[in-house]
Amino acid sequence: MTTTTGPGPEGRAGWPAAAAPGDYVLGGVRAVLPDAVIDDARVVVRGGIIVEAGPAPGGSAADIDGDGLLCVPGLIDVHSDALEVERAPRPRALLPWEFAVVSLEAKLRAAGITTAFHGAGFQTKQASGLRRTVGSAVELCAAIDARAAAPDPLVDHRALYRLDVRSADGAEALAGVLASREAAGAAPAGGPPRWSRTRITPRDRASTPTGGTWNATWRASPGSRRSRRRGTWTR
Repeated sequence: MTTTTGPGPEGRAGWPAAAAPGDYVLGGVRAVLPDAVIDDARVVVRGGIIVEAGPAPGGSAADIDGDGLLCVPGLIDVHSDALEVERAPRPRALLPWEFAVVSLEAKLRAAGITTAFHGAGFQTKQASGLRRTVGSAVELCAAIDARAAAPDPLVDHRALYRLDVRSADGAEALAGVLASREAAGAAPAGGPPRWSRTRITPRDRASTPTGGTWNATWRASPGSRRSRRRGTWTR
């Protein structure tokens, strides 16, 4: 393979990360494809879109030599609490949500993550030094929706809605968030809502919200004689 080089350290081609050209060829990489891992692969980009990824034809040219490094698709973080940490780097030190989203976005992109599902816990709970409230969940959703609507976000921001089934306030607030988006004619960030349900034990039944309906199944906990219940609460 012939590699053409341009300005850059040690004779390598290079350009600012924020200003990559629309057309280029990456060669000499180990490409991870849906059905195979290919050594000495070539990735062709045209107009900012990958149009080809596969074995490099003999004698083909490339703008950048990947030097045998892995070339993988953008990674998807399916359940991230990093945004909460980014917003509260120190106890009682809360940064603006908008700043936290942009700051975290750069770190995610640098780690190869191109889609992130940010956990929004509609509950009041102290967890790992972070205090979660229903209000902060609403604010988090608004922040990621605003960033997702920006012209060119570096990451595809989506929401993972977490509802403690014992929290009537949380259920009401989450229903309001989804209803307001529907009324505005806009789908939630990333399309249909993704849910994460809290498991509860039988003794928690007395503290579940009133006025709702349980859809529950029972199962044995691994390594335990006790049963646990998994269920959803609907109003």
